[in-house]
Amino acid sequence: MGVEQFKFWIGLAVGVLLTRVFSEGQRTPAHENIGISRAAAAVTSKPPALGRVKLTRDLSLDTTCISGKAAGAFKRTYETGGFTAGRLKLADRNASYYYGYGKGRNPGSLSGAGSHLGSNTVNSINFLAAFIREVNATSIVDIPCGDVNWQFDSWEMDSIPVYVGLDVAADVIRMDQQRFAHHRNKGFAAWDFAECPLPKYVATIDGVEVRPTPFQVVHVRDVIQHLPLNDGLKAVRNVFASGCEYAVMTTMPETPDGNKRGKNMPHSSYYGAQLGSPPFDAIVPKPVRCFETHPHHEKDLTCLYRCADTPKKPQ
Repeated sequence: MGVEQFKFWIGLAVGVLLTRVFSEGQRTPAHENIGISRAAAAVTSKPPALGRVKLTRDLSLDTTCISGKAAGAFKRTYETGGFTAGRLKLADRNASYYYGYGKGRNPGSLSGAGSHLGSNTVNSINFLAAFIREVNATSIVDIPCGDVNWQFDSWEMDSIPVYVGLDVAADVIRMDQQRFAHHRNKGFAAWDFAECPLPKYVATIDGVEVRPTPFQVVHVRDVIQHLPLNDGLKAVRNVFASGCEYAVMTTMPETPDGNKRGKNMPHSSYYGAQLGSPPFDAIVPKPVRCFETHPHHEKDLTCLYRCADTPKKPQ
């Protein structure tokens, strides 16, 4: 089987991937319930020529990989509009909010100003599009995906064969699932990547089972600074232990104070997390290159790392 055929069947096999799709409280008829496990996301599919796509699961979304403390903190932040100074609240939004209906699309994001369309996201959109082309990326896991306000504003991200968005805010994930239920290459799940290893995906292609496969690219944007230092360290360790080829992560420029402010910080608060300073520098390698994430909003950088370059093998 050629490379292009393989990419097509991977995209198809994970098209109904990793999540139970919610639509007005009912499962979408075109999809079966798929689970996601801490070791691997079970996605087993037959080519459509053999009949309806059939999927199995090893862990249903009734037992998603989230922790009470982090999930509760970020749930409250979304409910109160904490990322947008109270202007955008989860209860005021649904899947249709993200469409313009002929009047132009509203660029505001529930996930905060850093995810609004425009100057705060254009650099990330263009970098990811160019990078996907550069390495011919076929899979990406996006943590946290939030309300996915900007990620698919490039053809390259929108059409990548396997995109999976993870977020600890389960209510936001349910909205994402509803919004993209008809996209065969996208899946979403509630996931706490500080507490749980990153998932892998499994597919059966032309009758041959592909082994549990790590995501080629792990994208971690604007989240480590919202986690207590120990949780952020566990999350970063899980990224580099996932088997990825590349990690794309945000970081603040290094300062003499380093990461001290994050030590006793509550979930969903903020400090200037510096991946190049202790304790992160024991795991995070030197970046390949960096760019300004949102230059008109704050001074953070987004950096590209080769996962194999980590100076210490994550435990």
